[in-house]
Amino acid sequence: MRTLYRGGRVFDGAGKSLDGHGVLVEDKHIRRVAPLAEFEGFSDKTVDTSGGTLMPGVIDTHLHLLLTGGPDQLGPLATLSPIALGLGALKHAQDALMGGVTSVRDVGGKDFIEMQVRDAINRGDFIGPTIQCSGHIICITGGHAYRIGRQADGPEEIRKAVREQLRGGADLIKVMATGGMSSAGSDPGASQFLPEEINAAVAEAQRWGKATAAHAHGRDGVMNAVNAGITSIEHGAFIDEQCIEAMLKKGVFLVPTLSVSHWTEQNMKRGTIPQFIIDNTMKTRELRTKNFRAFYEAGGKIAMGTDGGTQYNYHCLSAYELALMVDYGMKPVDALVAGNAAAAELMRMPDRGKIAEGCFADLLVVDGDPTVDILSAALAERHRLVVKNGVEAKRRA
Repeated sequence: MRTLYRGGRVFDGAGKSLDGHGVLVEDKHIRRVAPLAEFEGFSDKTVDTSGGTLMPGVIDTHLHLLLTGGPDQLGPLATLSPIALGLGALKHAQDALMGGVTSVRDVGGKDFIEMQVRDAINRGDFIGPTIQCSGHIICITGGHAYRIGRQADGPEEIRKAVREQLRGGADLIKVMATGGMSSAGSDPGASQFLPEEINAAVAEAQRWGKATAAHAHGRDGVMNAVNAGITSIEHGAFIDEQCIEAMLKKGVFLVPTLSVSHWTEQNMKRGTIPQFIIDNTMKTRELRTKNFRAFYEAGGKIAMGTDGGTQYNYHCLSAYELALMVDYGMKPVDALVAGNAAAAELMRMPDRGKIAEGCFADLLVVDGDPTVDILSAALAERHRLVVKNGVEAKRRA
């Protein structure tokens, strides 16, 4: 089956826009990107993108498929059966796809349930985004999110915890380097793992060729993770100049997850979000904005991630993170790269996140030009077509 996309602008996911070009898809892959004259006389299926832009599907590098987006983040994990959790995770993955997201990275689940959903989708039993999973988060005893994490203390126990996640099928390892905004009594700025502990986690993951992600807000926790060789810092609310310099030097990604605070602020008057989460969110807002902009302006590597599944942060809204990054100071084209090629680079998927010959045909057709108006990509109602591995997944009526 061959399909030619033609008529509108092409955004390649890496920062370049093309006019007057067609994109030929054959089966799952992009076979040719060339001026339209080359496709004269093409007689197979054609998709008219006139007045819009063909771009790669969005990639969300930080979400939790088992979480529902309800105000009680962890309650369903404690009360629902494994079957119910698995079905919910499948629905959430498909919700993300319907919102224009064609690849995701799950960075914390339960009992490897989300990995079974990953495997079913990735092998084609169900349509959904390409999924990578970290398995259980690894945290100190009583640390941030310990109720759903693998608690471990000391280098040897942490190595064992890493190996347990790899045995379960983890694609990457996630560690909790600092406290968090959503744990009662936890100081988001305080480091939790000792340097020798996080060193052990990263070294063990690297020994098996796996990337690592660190939940980290505070300066000391960020520096511990960066010095250990972490692949990405998740959140990074309190990074300072020293953190930024170290992250740039080592090429460490920042995954800012702006959505989680945005949707908290939008819904805090409902009276359903715990007050300590609201307090943490509001008292750090200015600092988070300032530090994100400083990292961006310094030329840091940013990949889009939402923390999807947290309170009112529904998986179908993932693409809205693109608009939030622009609100926080990014140029639209750079936000798009963060949600396309840069996110694919973080996930070590060189054949996704770009419109280029040989890449998988994970595509999104949007109204207008998202390099000018980011809402064209950020709002699902402006999506005309979602294509996953060359298969039409959603078409706007």
